[in-house]
Amino acid sequence: MCERIIGHPKRSGVVAEREGKIIGSNFIDEQSVIYGIGPTSVDPDHQNAAVGRLMMRDLLDRAAAHRVPGVRLTRLEH
Repeated sequence: MCERIIGHPKRSGVVAEREGKIIGSNFIDEQSVIYGIGPTSVDPDHQNAAVGRLMMRDLLDRAAAHRVPGVRLTRLEH
């Protein structure tokens, strides 16, 4: 799945780590004038600890730095 998401130069992602273990991920697609964010994942043992919010904030800040007119939430198409 990750190869489909990040296998393009206008797609990237962030991961959240705690004690060397990946506990979350989020991706951004910059192929359009409106950026797409998603899918977002957080390990169930680390939910409700601001992990998803911090990853989302990072990607929203990236979109703002590129001065895009908007972002939308996306899902991975099968």
